[in-house]
Order: sequence, then structure tokens, then C-alpha cells
Amino acid sequence: MSYYFLCIDCGGKYINMFGSITSRNYPNNYAANTHCFWEIETIKDQRVLLEFNDFDLNDYETNTTYPDSMNVNKK
Repeated sequence: MSYYFLCIDCGGKYINMFGSITSRNYPNNYAANTHCFWEIETIKDQRVLLEFNDFDLNDYETNTTYPDSMNVNKK
């Protein structure tokens, strides 16, 4: 089992009905090893629609230590 420390460089908590999420320095590239975390909170029984207009990740061969990724989880 391994553990690593995740330093959050950008992100936030969204509680509004509408909003936009962008990475730091968008539309330009963000700095290497940048970690962002956003939490979207809704009232009970409300759904979240994620719509991506521009979404790019580095592939695994470009960054073999911690490749870019996106996770969507339900609490």
C-alpha cells in the first residue's frame, strides 16, 4: 500500500446553480505538478450536469510519474 501527499494548487467549492470551472492559467497550459480539486454541492435529489467545451489531458507517455486525470465521484 502506498500513500502520497496531495497539495491542492487550485480549485474551490461551488454551491451556485450555474458556473464554470477552469484550470489555472486557462486557456494556456498550467504548470507541471499542479493539483486542482473542485467540489460541487447541491441540495438533496438535485443532479449535476457536467459539460466540457475544451478538455485536454497529457497522455501517460508524456508524464509517467502522475499522469493527468479527472475523477467524478458522488458522496
